[in-house]
Amino acid sequence: MSGLSGRVSAAGGRPLARAQVQVGEYGFASRFTRADGEGRYQFENLPLGEFQVQAETDGLETVKSKLFGTSGAELSWDPVLGSGLAIRGRLVAHETDFSKWWMYCESLDWDKTPYAQSATPKADGSFEFTGCGDAVHRIRIHAPDAGLFPVATLEARPGAEPLIVPIDSAVLPSCRLRGRIVDEDGAPLAGVQFNPILSAAGFSPIETADAAGRFDLGPVPPGEYGIRIRAKGYAAHQSEKVTLAANASWDFGDLQLQRGGSIAIHLAHPATKPVSIELWRGESSQAWIGIQGDSGRSETLAPGEYELRLWMDGARIEAAVAFPRVTVRVGEETAVELTLP
Repeated sequence: MSGLSGRVSAAGGRPLARAQVQVGEYGFASRFTRADGEGRYQFENLPLGEFQVQAETDGLETVKSKLFGTSGAELSWDPVLGSGLAIRGRLVAHETDFSKWWMYCESLDWDKTPYAQSATPKADGSFEFTGCGDAVHRIRIHAPDAGLFPVATLEARPGAEPLIVPIDSAVLPSCRLRGRIVDEDGAPLAGVQFNPILSAAGFSPIETADAAGRFDLGPVPPGEYGIRIRAKGYAAHQSEKVTLAANASWDFGDLQLQRGGSIAIHLAHPATKPVSIELWRGESSQAWIGIQGDSGRSETLAPGEYELRLWMDGARIEAAVAFPRVTVRVGEETAVELTLP
C-alpha cells in the first residue's frame, strides 16, 4: 500500500479550503476527500500501480494527473487550479424575470476537461459558468417548476463572444402527460419506474408510478413524447409517440406490461474478439446480448420465438450453419450453447 498527501491552491498561491480531491476513476473504486482550511489533504492505504488523481472546486478549472504507487511509498501531489475559461451570455424573452430559472452546463469531453455545474441566471437573464476547460459544453435551460425537461439546449465553447439565447414563449412548459401502468390482467403496478422521453431532448429522466400505477407529469414543454418502461419480470414496453402543442395534455391510458422470460448464451469456446448477439422477432430487432468472456444474458423478453444474429468486432457475421431459433417462455430462462464460426 502507498500514501498520498499534498496541498491544493489557486494560481496565486491561495489555499483552496474544501477543495475535493479524488483518487481513481468515478465508480465504486474511487475515493474522495476534502482539503482542510490550509488546502491540505491526505490519503492512506492506496492501491499499488498507476492511478488517476483529480482536484476540483467551484469556479476553477479541474486538474488531473496520473501517479504510480509502490509498496510503502509516500507520494506528494500539489495541484494548482487555474481560473479556467468561462461561458457567459444572456437569456432573452419579453417581460420575463429569469431569477427563478436554472441552468446546467456539462463538458462533452469529460475525460480531458471534466466539468458539470448548475447556475441561476440573474433577473435580466445574464449568466456565467466559470472554471471551464477548453472543450465544447452542453447547456440546458430550465423554466421554474418544470424540472423534467429543458426549454432549450445549446452547445458552446468557452472564451467566445457572450451568447444571446432567445427563449420562444411557444416552448415554455405548458403540457401534461398522464397514464397508468398495469399488468396483463389490468391490475395496477405500483412503484414501477419509467422514462418519459422527449424526442428533442438528449436525456430522459426517471419517474415512478404511484400506488395505483398512475403518473401525472408536468408542466412539460411542447414536443413529441413517448413512455419507456422497464420492470423486473416484464418485457420492456415502449408506448406510442404523440406530438403535443402548447397547453395540450395527453393520457396514454393503460400501458400494459407483459411478463416474459430470458435467454442465456454460453459459448463453446471463449471469443477472441468482442461478441454480441442480436435478437430478432418477426421483422424487427428486439434486443441485444453482450458476451463477456464466454457467456451473456438477455433482459426480460416478451414470450415468442427469436432469431439469433451474430456480431463480432462491430460487424455482422453470417454463420455457415444458422443459429437455432430460440423460444422464450414466461418465467423461464432458456439456455443456448453456441459455437462461433
